[in-house]
Amino acid sequence: MRNKKADRKKRIRLIVGITAVVLAAVLVSGFLILRNTRVVLTTGFERNELFVIGKTSATTEEWNIYMVNTANQYADAYGEDILYRKMNGTTLQRNIMEMSLARLTKIKIMNLLAAEYDVVLTPGEQNLAAVAAEAYYATLTSEEIAVLGVDEAMLAGMYREYALAEKAYDSIIEDIMPEISDDEARIVTVSQILFKTYYYDAKGVKQRYGMNARIDIHKRALGVRDRLQAGESFELLATEFNEAAETTILLGKGEKDIAYEEAAFRLGNGEISDIVETEDGYVILKCISAYDREETDANKMEILDEYKRKGFDEIYERFARGLDKKMNDRLWNSLTPEQSGTVTTKDFWRIYEEFF
Repeated sequence: MRNKKADRKKRIRLIVGITAVVLAAVLVSGFLILRNTRVVLTTGFERNELFVIGKTSATTEEWNIYMVNTANQYADAYGEDILYRKMNGTTLQRNIMEMSLARLTKIKIMNLLAAEYDVVLTPGEQNLAAVAAEAYYATLTSEEIAVLGVDEAMLAGMYREYALAEKAYDSIIEDIMPEISDDEARIVTVSQILFKTYYYDAKGVKQRYGMNARIDIHKRALGVRDRLQAGESFELLATEFNEAAETTILLGKGEKDIAYEEAAFRLGNGEISDIVETEDGYVILKCISAYDREETDANKMEILDEYKRKGFDEIYERFARGLDKKMNDRLWNSLTPEQSGTVTTKDFWRIYEEFF
């Protein structure tokens, strides 16, 4: 059985590992707003000023902290070679450069949004940012400090902005409280016997079997249905005939095609469906639980989080579109990833999470 709780925890761990949980879902939007609607100027910037947006700006030093830490996280997890592999004509390293600009843009806009909503850090939170900066600074070598061009004051400012962005998000979504019915969030548990009507060709492309083959597959499904109606065990027949990766699954609405979903949610406890034709083949379902209270409550929280995220996105994007934007293209185009193997810092967000 697929454990949806474990899946949820795994997703959270993956997000935390590379991006901040709160900002992960809308990471790229700030960058797109900046890059696609910017007013381009290559003069009038302060030294190392990468962009100006509204009443705030960002420097290459700030961007470098984001970029180097992210790149080193990937290199530590998957090996340094992964940074130089090309996907769709560009390396992961280049994508990390763009992603780091996106994240930095997002944080800056979020801080401007915080001011609009009168969200501020408490003195204790500001002090926490300073302590976190001291802790991170202590992990840096003298060469890393020189290459990155950072000091504790700058790092404390970055941590304050990151914390304020998260606090602004939490404050804004507090008022987004849609009603979510049990029916919308209902989770059922079903067992399945799937007879596939597709295969993968030599190139790994999914192909549908021809008509004659599908007729034979349907006849096999009919035979199993007849044996079920004669009283044979669903579980034993599933062991013999099921071609899906799993036999018993937790199912929420919108996770399968319409025919599969409608059949599954019509069943009562212990009931077995007729043959259902789906996108992947012919399937026979048995309802193990027509209403899983614990999983439904958990799914309700996931749906609520999604509503809140979408509601926040609308507020954020509307606000961001109204900001004046200036990108220092000349400086951006001159930037290259740090190639020195002695700059291995990767703990910027880990230390943030420890303190916040």
